[in-house]
Amino acid sequence: MPTVPAESLRSISRDIFEALGASSDDAGVVADVLVEANLAGHDSHGVIRVTQYCASVRAGHTVPGAATTTVRETATTTIHDAHWNFGPVAMSHALADGMDKARDLGMHAFGIHNCNHIGRLGHYSDAAARAGFVPMITVNSTGAGASVAPHGGRHGRLGTNPFCVAFPTSDDPILMDMTSSIVAEGKIRVRRNAGEELPEGWILDRHGNPSTNPEDFYGPPRGAILPFGGPVAHKGFALSMMAELLSGTLTGAGNVTERDGHIGNGVFCLLLDVGAFRGEEEFRGAASRLGAYVKDCEPADGADEVLLPGEPEHRARHSRSASGIVVDDTTWQGLCAEAERVGLPTPRG
Repeated sequence: MPTVPAESLRSISRDIFEALGASSDDAGVVADVLVEANLAGHDSHGVIRVTQYCASVRAGHTVPGAATTTVRETATTTIHDAHWNFGPVAMSHALADGMDKARDLGMHAFGIHNCNHIGRLGHYSDAAARAGFVPMITVNSTGAGASVAPHGGRHGRLGTNPFCVAFPTSDDPILMDMTSSIVAEGKIRVRRNAGEELPEGWILDRHGNPSTNPEDFYGPPRGAILPFGGPVAHKGFALSMMAELLSGTLTGAGNVTERDGHIGNGVFCLLLDVGAFRGEEEFRGAASRLGAYVKDCEPADGADEVLLPGEPEHRARHSRSASGIVVDDTTWQGLCAEAERVGLPTPRG
């Protein structure tokens, strides 16, 4: 498995997307979102997605260059239509617009329709928190993306439906980015690429029986991922329903009952300007002191220390920025194939 510098992965990915019709700026945005996921330690949302995004362009499901437009607006809410451009492009545009509006009124909420996969939610929440906002983001899987079984069910009815919230501090944000399912689909893909079995309790096969074989999830026919929580999985299921209603039903982007075969993300984002509630520096200091107090707890047996939400990602970013990103062979071969297909030189690991 090659170890590749982050900048090289950005360049490879950007060049591929640009060759497929994206502008240089848009291609750079998509590449940044994917590579930043690798840097954060979440290979499930990194360049493993390049082949998926390329296939979507070739199938006509992604429309490079499509402009994000506003279809509904009030003083504190905006609904955007991405017109099926790359999801990271639409989300980056909507987030920048939302932060500008939240500065004026203290808060702003937006949704996005007709939006492809936006990537790792933590990428956007980290940026918003560093700018002085408390973001809350949820997405669902529109179209045909029903891959998670409800609590007590045997077959997929919902998406992995993640929640992401972040808070600014005097240093790195405290950031929660989690699926309401036991695991993100991409992490099953990573295990499959590595030829590894899955932990027990992650998936059901096509018949609704527990399995540890990744192929039993992908099928065909497809199995299902379980909601998080194990013996209390009703909690993960409840969160998934809330994400479905916020991201799909409230915004009008569409929920899993409205299937048209075009899988994407319905997006809901609420932005709170910390400065509208109290002095921003005062808040950052208070949040930092809370984090330090929690981390000062004596570690339990088998644990080296208490890690705050988001801390593993911040550490991974520092480490991988220095040492490079290990890319699994299947993903690397896919990157090389996509580069060759659009007439670019074969990347070197």
